[in-house]
Amino acid sequence: MIKFTKRNLMLYFRDKTSVVFSLMAALITFLLYIAVFRNLYGTGMLFGIGDIRSLTDIWAISGVLAAPTVTVPLGSLWVLVDDRRQKHYKDFYSAPVARWKITGGYLLSAFVVGIIMTCALLVVTQIYLLINGGSLFTLKQYILILGVIVIATFSGAGLTLFLAGLFKNNNAYTACSLVLGTLMGFLSGNYLPNGFLPEPVHMVVKMCPVAHATALLRQIVIKEPMEEMLQVFPDQMSYFSTFMGVEFQYGSYIAEPWVHVAVLVGSGVVFYALAILVLSRKRRK
Repeated sequence: MIKFTKRNLMLYFRDKTSVVFSLMAALITFLLYIAVFRNLYGTGMLFGIGDIRSLTDIWAISGVLAAPTVTVPLGSLWVLVDDRRQKHYKDFYSAPVARWKITGGYLLSAFVVGIIMTCALLVVTQIYLLINGGSLFTLKQYILILGVIVIATFSGAGLTLFLAGLFKNNNAYTACSLVLGTLMGFLSGNYLPNGFLPEPVHMVVKMCPVAHATALLRQIVIKEPMEEMLQVFPDQMSYFSTFMGVEFQYGSYIAEPWVHVAVLVGSGVVFYALAILVLSRKRRK
């Protein structure tokens, strides 16, 4: 499985266009925030509490880091679609290797690529913070962020492996990638904070794993500066937290971090199992 994973990684990084476009959706989201939403959310127009752009910058970075945990694995799995199109899988399945290991090789390569590229994006966002007079995250925050990236990428890789198993040609898969990449901007709460969404849509968003990854990241990096900046506006604290998607509220219950972790790990396991079923069904055909 390790050798097969290396083979998939080499194919992915050999195609520079695929590497660039894997991160494009997240980068476009971040650029839109800088060009449009930064002044809207950060100058106090929504909350009447003054300039909080240093706070909303960190808020936006959390969503930007969550999106590639899905879009990057999705971009890397064109290898699977291309293998099926060219019927390379017949050679793989004729080898004395358990078939779940072949599926696991695709998953592991998507998982590794997702972590590498998301960490690269983390470096870019830290440079942005420094340029705008902000400060780097603490060592503890980096460790926690890396942990969230790992479990979120596991979930995203499982989802995208399942989706990749549904397609037989690269054109259809590319179209799916474009649609999902666009959706990530909304599901991660970057285009519109949760408070702007109608309640039915808001509930759908809160069922999506990537939204839980975003909430976890925001709780790691924004809670302390949020409490410091809004301490003179205690009545705004709870409203800001739920409106901006820092915390998820279900009725009177505020989801704790372990809930978000459980959703991410559970969804990864479920989608990986579904991917095995889909790919097995495709083989029988």
